[in-house]
Amino acid sequence: MNIWYDILFAINSISKIMQSKDMHIDVAIDHLRGLITYLKNYRENGFESELEYNKEMNIEMDIEPKFNEKQILTNKINTPLKILNYIKRSCSFSNTCIAYRILLTLPVIVVTTKRNFSKLKLIKSYLRSTMLQDRLNKLAILSIESEMLELLDYKNLINNFATQKVKKITKIIRLY
Repeated sequence: MNIWYDILFAINSISKIMQSKDMHIDVAIDHLRGLITYLKNYRENGFESELEYNKEMNIEMDIEPKFNEKQILTNKINTPLKILNYIKRSCSFSNTCIAYRILLTLPVIVVTTKRNFSKLKLIKSYLRSTMLQDRLNKLAILSIESEMLELLDYKNLINNFATQKVKKITKIIRLY
C-alpha cells in the first residue's frame, strides 16, 4: 500500500505542477526527468526499503507477518488440453479460457489454410493457360472440399449429367 502511495504521490505532484498556467517547457522537462530518475531509483530500492519498513512496523506492533504462498501447478498438467480443462474447472478466468481455446485452434486453422493454398497453387500453375477463371474456381473448391467429394456417388452423377445433355440436344433438334 505504501509503494502505491509513494509512486502515485510523486506522479500527482508533477502532474499538478505541469498543469499550472505559467509552466515553461524547460521547467517541465526538468520535472519529468526528475520524476523518471525517482521512479528508476524507486524500482531499484523502493521495494526493499518498504519491506524493511513493514518488518520494523510488525515488530513494533507485535504482529506476525503472514504471506500467502503461491499455488504451483503440478506436473500432472502437461498437455494443452489438460491445461484448458484445469482452467475451465477453476472457473475464475473465463476470458483466459476463451483466449486459450482460440490459441489451441490456431495451428489447425493455419495448417489447413496452408494446405489448401498449396493445393490451389498447384492447380493454378498446371491449368492456368488453358482454363477459364470460373472453371478454375470450381476445381479449387473441389480440391479444398475433398472430404465431401469422397462421399459422392459418381455413377449416379454421370447418369444425371448424361440425361440432362440428351434433353438439351433433343430441344435443339426440335428447334430446327
